[in-house]
Amino acid sequence: MISKKIINMPKVNIIPIILKPEHRTKAINELIAHAKKTKSTEPGCLRFDIIQDSSDLNRIWLYEVYKDEKAVLKHNNTEYMEQRNNSDIWNWRETTNNKPCKGYNIWPSDEDY
Repeated sequence: MISKKIINMPKVNIIPIILKPEHRTKAINELIAHAKKTKSTEPGCLRFDIIQDSSDLNRIWLYEVYKDEKAVLKHNNTEYMEQRNNSDIWNWRETTNNKPCKGYNIWPSDEDY
């Protein structure tokens, strides 16, 4: 059984993406716009980083931290998330078996965000 404390802990998503080289710049620009929109309109989004892999320019990581599960659900159901999911951004990445890593924040504590 999952405790109530875990349900209310910050949610962390680490999402690996391998971009097609010919679409890298456009995809990164769209992801930056998406991250800025998320941070500016969703108080439940505590952090949204786009990380460039140092060994492969076409590999990036999204690092997202949400206040709780409700904030994740709200993010997933926004109009701009639906637009992004229906856009051609997914044609800009390679199909891989990389699945997102999802978990709970241990440190820093909730208060430190």
